[in-house]
Amino acid sequence: MTGPGAACGRWSLSLWLLAALAVAQAEVPRLRAELPSTGLRFGSAFELEVERTPAAVAAGAFDERLLQPLVVELLASRARGDGGEQRRYRARCFRTGAVALFDLAFEVKTSLPEPAGELEWPGPLRPLPAERHWLLWAIAGGALALGGLWWRRRAAAPIAAATQPPAPAADFAAALAALPLPGAADPTAFHERLKALLRAHCAQCGARSTVAATSEQLRASLGDPPPLRQALQIADGVLFAALRPADEVHEAARAAAIAFVRATAVAAVEVTP
Repeated sequence: MTGPGAACGRWSLSLWLLAALAVAQAEVPRLRAELPSTGLRFGSAFELEVERTPAAVAAGAFDERLLQPLVVELLASRARGDGGEQRRYRARCFRTGAVALFDLAFEVKTSLPEPAGELEWPGPLRPLPAERHWLLWAIAGGALALGGLWWRRRAAAPIAAATQPPAPAADFAAALAALPLPGAADPTAFHERLKALLRAHCAQCGARSTVAATSEQLRASLGDPPPLRQALQIADGVLFAALRPADEVHEAARAAAIAFVRATAVAAVEVTP
């Protein structure tokens, strides 16, 4: 393609490339730093001066991300007579090793001691005088006595619980009969209480892990009697499937629970330790 249009396009492309190069050059500041003679330590502060050219100032505000990996805090900024800018920072570097940043290069050393050194005790270790050995024996004897007392009380607790006669089935049946039907209210509390009473009664009937067992495991441990199955299925439908049946269904669950309790009544038996 030739002609005035092609020449104009080439000139436009050349001007765009020159402008981009000028902007790129404008974003390269000059850096000066006052570093300690012993070397820069990890995280230690030092002063950093940034000199910006007039072209860089005209291009826009200074982007402090150009100074990464340094963490900087601006202390002062002033305009120069030629249109440039001088900025002064308090800088820290949280990376060890060689760091090269524009025309500035330095080494960051670790702040840990080299070598780490030997383990130091707070003071010399001295043996306990012989006349104070009785104190050690007294402390050891007291600890053994307290441990034995705790173990005895802990071992005696299950025996004391076993001597308590089980609650009569009539108590559970009465508690179930006293449960008010939920009516238009949320039936969750009604069925939570119904299941709690059934689990307590099942524990006296020989069911294992009545607290942690699922309804299916609880029923299976007792032979899956129909009244217990009906009561728990209705309760689980309300508690886990968010069912909201009529009061007749709640009444059926309560009646089934009472029938199961009365059919599996356990006589109170005293346990002799």
